[in-house]
Amino acid sequence: MTCACHPDDAPTPHRGFDRRRLLVTGLAAGLTPLLPRWGGVAGAQEAPEAPAPAPAPKDADALGAEGWDDGPVTRDFGFLPPRPATEVHRRPIMFPVLPDATLGRATWSDTYLAPRSSGRLHEGQDLMGRKMLKLLACTNGVIVELRHQAAGNSLYLRGDDGYYYCYLHINNDRPGTDDASNSFSNAFAPGMAIGRRVAMGDHIGYLGDSGNAEGTGAHCHFEIRLPNARWYNAAACNARYALESAEPARLRTAVAAAAFSPIRDAGAFAMVQAVDFWRTAPTGAWVDAAAAELSAGRINPDAFIEQRLADHHVQRYTNPVIRLYQAYFGGIPAYAGVDLWAKRIAAGRTLDSASEEMAASSKFRSMFDVSTDRKFVAVFFRNLYGYTPSAASIDLRIRKLDSGLSRARVVRLDCESEGYRVPNASRVRVISVYHAMVKESPVQKYLDSWSALDRTSATGMQQLIRAHRTGAKYAARFA
Repeated sequence: MTCACHPDDAPTPHRGFDRRRLLVTGLAAGLTPLLPRWGGVAGAQEAPEAPAPAPAPKDADALGAEGWDDGPVTRDFGFLPPRPATEVHRRPIMFPVLPDATLGRATWSDTYLAPRSSGRLHEGQDLMGRKMLKLLACTNGVIVELRHQAAGNSLYLRGDDGYYYCYLHINNDRPGTDDASNSFSNAFAPGMAIGRRVAMGDHIGYLGDSGNAEGTGAHCHFEIRLPNARWYNAAACNARYALESAEPARLRTAVAAAAFSPIRDAGAFAMVQAVDFWRTAPTGAWVDAAAAELSAGRINPDAFIEQRLADHHVQRYTNPVIRLYQAYFGGIPAYAGVDLWAKRIAAGRTLDSASEEMAASSKFRSMFDVSTDRKFVAVFFRNLYGYTPSAASIDLRIRKLDSGLSRARVVRLDCESEGYRVPNASRVRVISVYHAMVKESPVQKYLDSWSALDRTSATGMQQLIRAHRTGAKYAARFA
């Protein structure tokens, strides 16, 4: 049997919008981080050294944004025209209907853009099955529309990638009946509501025949709609390609809170990492999204911490300060000094002003003889690169000073040059992790070994992170 899918079945905006001006809607596939393997190195500062290093339809995904209706909204309360059936949007989703030993499984055939009454076109795919089969979130995202009403039950999920995933004809009967009693518990999973964040595999509702599907057989009318500022303007694309390559439906199993020890749970774990690495509190929305990823097991705790090293706060504030400290004071940058300046820069100070103050500081001038420009260049070069500069290297920087650049600016140019940043990236990453997690700097022995492992192993940094996360010093922070 096929779905009539009359416009009256479609969810509509809340503020008195005319339902008959809407068609139907769908959602987007979300981020599915890989699960890197965990290394096993015990301890951290007191740990042993790091291990030794060791012709087809048009594909819209491959073409980036071509064919997407994600520009200015062109209709107040109506979907933009559907995309061609041959335009491929192969979103990485999970199949939306969970098989059941008693109720069987959902089946479907491609009916996208099939003709319907009144000259309409079918903008989704009908997943036919028995009532009360569980509907699952096909990706990570946020519920942006949920309708529980006599005219039909439906749910719209906005995926983390901006696409919309739509579930229509959600159940409205008591099990084994066709009574249209429409209790919430027979339509939706507990806690479902607009604004609720869900993870791939979460139970969100039950397959049924509400709305105008009463005479066509129970099914989930499933749509995928393109990114758009408003869900009720998003254009449908053919869900066939995503359904064909969807991973099998399975209920998400929550990760036990013990996995985040010594921190109490996924939400607190996410909060701690943001504060440790960003030196400021994250938004509640960020914490909720991160906790959902962690709780779903879509990323392990060590990989999650490693991700923070790529965050804007670390790249723009912490790492440049580490490089500046290296240039001015040599050795391994101290946690207290880096923390102080990283917070100042995050609050609005510039890196150039930080460099000026370090160059003028009594600490720097008491440590080194910088009475001439040549001596100054030789000092910061040795501190930064670890060896005495050649005459040519000194002359190059002297010419920059003679051109009018300040000492502080010349130091900043060296610190942020590709010639310094790239070969020293692992060293800075290791220092950042030590500073964030145990609030101290590594000794030279461990800085060298962990930096080498990070350069040569895809899991080297996660081994260091796990060493800290399971070590005594980290646990003492949360005792």
